[in-house]
Amino acid sequence: MPFTVVWLPSAQAELANIWTASLNRQAVADAANRIDRVLRLNPETVAARRQLTGCTPIRRWLSPMKCSPMTVWSEWYELPGDSPSAMQTMPSYIRTLADLVKRLGGVPLDRIWFRPAPGTATLQDVIDTCEHKDALCELVAGVLVEKAAGFTESSLAGYLGGLLNALVIPRNLGIVTGAAGAVELKPGLVRIPDVAFTSWDRLPGGRCPETSIPRLAPNLVVDVLRRQ
Repeated sequence: MPFTVVWLPSAQAELANIWTASLNRQAVADAANRIDRVLRLNPETVAARRQLTGCTPIRRWLSPMKCSPMTVWSEWYELPGDSPSAMQTMPSYIRTLADLVKRLGGVPLDRIWFRPAPGTATLQDVIDTCEHKDALCELVAGVLVEKAAGFTESSLAGYLGGLLNALVIPRNLGIVTGAAGAVELKPGLVRIPDVAFTSWDRLPGGRCPETSIPRLAPNLVVDVLRRQ
């Protein structure tokens, strides 16, 4: 995962002083470039990268790095959702924007979010988008895809939900959810069906989940599509 390397103004000034006073200015320039490359690739695991010899992080988070003829201190951190364990890896066959649109089912471009960058979105981004940006987004291959909205589609979904409830509630079969009922089908895949039915035996502990996006697979899902 590439990182963004930012030199503090004081560090840039000190680097300039070192370069000016050095008898081997090319070595200083090469070391600065090597530092950038090492930190950009991955400051946490760079010690294991044999091809980048000569630059060795001593410890994590705030660490000195010796790149002859100088030593620098680097501080690195990951924003929420940026860690490798949380980051979604886009399938290798997606090489172009056309490939991505095809993978997402041909959805209009104005529903594909570029913040966070495609391939890096996480479950937390789905939650934050819903809570702070008043938008419902699904998560597919690390990409946020905004859920389409429409009066006619909503009306039909409500009608279908009513029919399901008329069957489910008297028999205590489970729960019927509507257009805001997001579910995490598996890590990295969040869907928001217009209508869904989930039986009690598929609900964690046999009760209504308290989490905003539970990980479960409904028995039945319905998506109302707009006619093109």
